[in-house]
Amino acid sequence: MSEARVPGHSRQHHEATSPDAELVAFLLDRLDEERTAAEAATRTPDGDRIPGWYWSSAGEAVFLDGTATCVASGPWKQPAHRPWARHIARWDPRRALLTCSLLQQLIDQHRQPATDHCTGCGHTNAPMTEQRPARCSTLRDMARLFDVHPDYRSEWV
Repeated sequence: MSEARVPGHSRQHHEATSPDAELVAFLLDRLDEERTAAEAATRTPDGDRIPGWYWSSAGEAVFLDGTATCVASGPWKQPAHRPWARHIARWDPRRALLTCSLLQQLIDQHRQPATDHCTGCGHTNAPMTEQRPARCSTLRDMARLFDVHPDYRSEWV
């Protein structure tokens, strides 16, 4: 299920050509971590892969789709607790993997190392001015998703 990076958009290529290199490498590393965690969460005890989860009020737990394999349970018998279970089921590995894929596409759209020009927002790596920040605003915004990670640097945003 792992997403392959677009050819020519490797970490090494970014490091050699882009002032955003550290930010791009940080984002790519976080996506790798997210994919790895999501893929690990799809495995059943039998070794099958099931990326979806569902919440069952009858079982008061979150299960792998189409199975009785519980991935999360709690004392969700009170109506006030049920939104927690639904939220856990909603953010299943399938959604995490799709999110990683979409974020990867955004990185690829917003950093074109061959031209040093962002085709997504028009940002260039020309010298910073008052009107033009030093980094692509889309990449900066994406970094905020991971602001609690120890490698995050506040100067990126």
